[in-house]
Amino acid sequence: MSQPNISVIVPTWNSSKTIHGCLTSLKSQSLKPFEIIVVDNASSDDTLQTLAGIKNIKVIKLNINSGVVGGRNTGLQVISSKSTHVLFFDHDMVAHPQMLLNLWITSKRHRQAITTPKIYYLSHPKTIWSAGTGINLITGQVLFRNGLDTGQFDHEEPVQVAPAAIFVKKSVTDHIGGFDSNYVSSWEDAEFCFRAK
Repeated sequence: MSQPNISVIVPTWNSSKTIHGCLTSLKSQSLKPFEIIVVDNASSDDTLQTLAGIKNIKVIKLNINSGVVGGRNTGLQVISSKSTHVLFFDHDMVAHPQMLLNLWITSKRHRQAITTPKIYYLSHPKTIWSAGTGINLITGQVLFRNGLDTGQFDHEEPVQVAPAAIFVKKSVTDHIGGFDSNYVSSWEDAEFCFRAK
């Protein structure tokens, strides 16, 4: 299999306590990202100073807080033309070293445009925050797949929404665009995934 060129986009705001761990985990992937882009939403803490000490990342500084959506969309505007895939990743998360490799392999195996990993609570590593989510389009009920990890999500299966960690083919963002700016920082993942489908 030919190696993908994965652009990672991390929007951030006042994340001086979390951004170093996040970026270190992304730079330590077994499948190395092609580029890592951090979009700072006018942080007022020491985030920019922390970022200045991290090598081989691209930092975009915004003058206003445009939220997660604005940060992700700004990142999309500056990614390399050589990019084949995009990972949108939140600044307060830490990636398992095999995450990118497994997302890419799963994407190729199932020919999926979007894939997402299991996400655990950092302080409770045996408890799943999300293994993909969904929405009942009749009742509006949010379907959150989470809880103590007993192996119930140890298999690949379709989900409607990829929250917080979204691995997507660049051809999809080229076709449908980025995230809807009406959402700022909630429901944007759901809207994006449903529109992509």
